[in-house]
Amino acid sequence: DIYNEDQVCALYSELLLMAYIGSHINIVNLVGAVTKRIFYVVMEYCCNGCLRNYLIENKKNYDRLKSNKRKQNRKQYSRNFEDDEEECNDSSCKKLLDYNSVALEDLISYAYQIARGMDYLASMKMIHRDLAARNVLLAEDNVAKICDFGMAKDCYKYDVYTKQSQAMVPVKWLAIESLTHKIYSTKSDVWSFGVLMWELFTFGADPYHGVQMNDRFVERLRNGMRLNQPDTCPDEIYELMKTCWNDDPAGRPNFANLVKSFEDLLQ
Repeated sequence: DIYNEDQVCALYSELLLMAYIGSHINIVNLVGAVTKRIFYVVMEYCCNGCLRNYLIENKKNYDRLKSNKRKQNRKQYSRNFEDDEEECNDSSCKKLLDYNSVALEDLISYAYQIARGMDYLASMKMIHRDLAARNVLLAEDNVAKICDFGMAKDCYKYDVYTKQSQAMVPVKWLAIESLTHKIYSTKSDVWSFGVLMWELFTFGADPYHGVQMNDRFVERLRNGMRLNQPDTCPDEIYELMKTCWNDDPAGRPNFANLVKSFEDLLQ
């Protein structure tokens, strides 16, 4: 009796969705369920927890390494230009550069993996509707897995879903058409993915920090307001983000396109 009927129904609906979705390496997979007397849903274990929390925790390390790299660079380039090549062979300098490049590669890898998981969901005619860093878990070997399908919808018959209820929604991650007309599709998930990418390259920062979430916010989006380029984000990645935030859903890439773009970047 510790759960009310609405909670049990919501969990049962998510169980059915998970069973329908099946197995994919970049989705938190269903292991099993108990539906007699006590209701349990058993999911695979992800040892590194929530991606957003992981990013926030590791931002401290990234900032420290970046600070050390700047100090090292000041020492390295204080001599004549002719000495630069020799100084860059210094082992400590190389180590710091490697750390930063690995951090960047990890962020791109997370984006790539999440895009793969979303591409699989799209192929299953599924709309997630709540894609964000808080709803991605990290398993062993830095494997990113999409989770929390409580707001997901099966759109096998139709490509879009129109929300009817007045339940709370994750405003900062929603596409313009979702905010104005309550229309959701794979392309609105692509918009949310763009915001998730921004979360990655800000190490878990809050999108639109300080901006009031009201009708004026929607109007500002319509007028072209977008999240700024994070300091750690390469230009190519930010260009991808901006394509995800196209006013017109048809102008946004699909997840297969995004997977290909990240494959090219990782190579």
